[in-house]
Amino acid sequence: MDASYSVMINELQDRQSRDKNVIFFNVPESNNDADDISAVNDVLSKIGASVATSQIVRLGKTGPKPRPIKIICNAKSDVGLILKSKNKLRNIPGLNNVHITADWTSSQRSFYNCLRGQLSTRKNNGETNLYIGYVKGVPTILQKN
Repeated sequence: MDASYSVMINELQDRQSRDKNVIFFNVPESNNDADDISAVNDVLSKIGASVATSQIVRLGKTGPKPRPIKIICNAKSDVGLILKSKNKLRNIPGLNNVHITADWTSSQRSFYNCLRGQLSTRKNNGETNLYIGYVKGVPTILQKN
């Protein structure tokens, strides 16, 4: 098998294994797993996303900043509901610094960061009304009408 096919298959398998996951950032850390579960459920209820989760895990080593929390949902549709509702966090006092993202692979993260760089360059060159939107699930630079 060609190496590029192997890389592509590994990427697809990695994406498939992550498609039921979301990552929460800046959720205050505690020493008790029950507190993490309670905090996640509190965030979910406040954004109006009543979804069932199968696992909640802190990622990485303990440090000065709160570690991200990976939430594994029971269904892929639950992830979509959470991601559609995440912007409500901006208006909730005490939770406006919490961020929610999909669990992306490293290649997806690097593609998005490259796209953000292109967006910044285009805005610095005078183009206006640009933003990153999703076309059929793929992040793309779009222009507001």
